[in-house]
Amino acid sequence: MATEELYALLLPLEGTRLLLPNAVIAEVVSYTPPQPAGGDREWFLGEVHWQGQQVPLVSFEALCGRAVPAVTPRARVAILYAITGATDDNYIGIVTEGHPHLVRLQRDILVHERSDKDPDSPILSRVRIANAEALIPNVEMIENAVARQRAVTTAGSEA
Repeated sequence: MATEELYALLLPLEGTRLLLPNAVIAEVVSYTPPQPAGGDREWFLGEVHWQGQQVPLVSFEALCGRAVPAVTPRARVAILYAITGATDDNYIGIVTEGHPHLVRLQRDILVHERSDKDPDSPILSRVRIANAEALIPNVEMIENAVARQRAVTTAGSEA
């Protein structure tokens, strides 16, 4: 019987980690300060230039209601594929606190702790990998939030 495995990345954040399938992440790049893009949400940091396009940059911590962490020299940007079609952007960037770690997940080391029932929560689920907790982000919610923020920004610039 074949062992079911999934390759994923653990993205370090302030005080926790995000767990995402490897296939969702286009690239992890060095942090560069974002260009302001307007808007009224602290979690929407602006835009970063990546491969000839402007990519919206998000602080996951601030999306969860915490303060935007200070940027350290280890900070990186994880460029995620926008997969839901909620936004015209093809990618979304999330600031990380360092280099991600590739993990090979198997059923026996991944323990589901709980799911957040709120569809507006940026956290879809909490899991335990061996002895470490990780959060599975609600990518659909993040993309919808970016789309709403882009609409507000665009409406404000046209006024």
